[in-house]
Amino acid sequence: MGWEYITANFPRFIPPSKEDEGLYDYAWLTLSGSMYEKVFADKSYRKWIEIAGDRLACYMSSIRSVRGREYYDPWRMVVCLASAAQSLEHLEWLEVAQKFVQQKVIEEQTPFSSVEKEPRHKGPGGHDFFSSNANKALALLSCFPSQTVATEIAVNKFLPATPKSFLKRHADENAWNANVATALGKSYLLTGEEEFLCRYFSIMDELKKRASQNSFALGRCDGYPVKESWVTCFFAYAYASVIA
Repeated sequence: MGWEYITANFPRFIPPSKEDEGLYDYAWLTLSGSMYEKVFADKSYRKWIEIAGDRLACYMSSIRSVRGREYYDPWRMVVCLASAAQSLEHLEWLEVAQKFVQQKVIEEQTPFSSVEKEPRHKGPGGHDFFSSNANKALALLSCFPSQTVATEIAVNKFLPATPKSFLKRHADENAWNANVATALGKSYLLTGEEEFLCRYFSIMDELKKRASQNSFALGRCDGYPVKESWVTCFFAYAYASVIA
């Protein structure tokens, strides 16, 4: 039932003429579409997946700034594009994603900021649900999932830039910390470095405590009155990150 709802809405997220709009939607459509194909061996929606992925790849090929956040976070777009490319064996998409990560992460002396300097939203409105460091790490792992360079950067550069426990944020702290936990979990699977797992569980224990107080549905932050499906999705994604 859930997949039927998702796939039925694919066309709605593909504007017929505005190819540089809806990039966040293209990213999630490309990722979820590739997952659907892999699970159900059904290529009925390949047309929409191809359009979204091609538009995303075109944008990533010409992007100049990496400072976009949330709905314009280039690292999340790379994660989705590279993951879909690996699943669908789409070499053109993978080459675009790998080139971006090669230039912006692997060749950078200091690709990750300190925890204290992580970008943060000050409000009063808007969102703050992605960690830039976490999405950079996830982009690296998605593009080079078995290469030594990914292991070395994850251990030597990403791990020191991660929080040791749940970090308080002005807004969307549950989603933000779940995003960090996802990167920690996937980094542990790649490297086997136990400190990743230690920090992962430290964050997940707090999220689990908060979830258990709200029928396992999370709001944007502690005390937020509305349970949000998208935040709960981030939480579930973090759980899945340590499953090989």
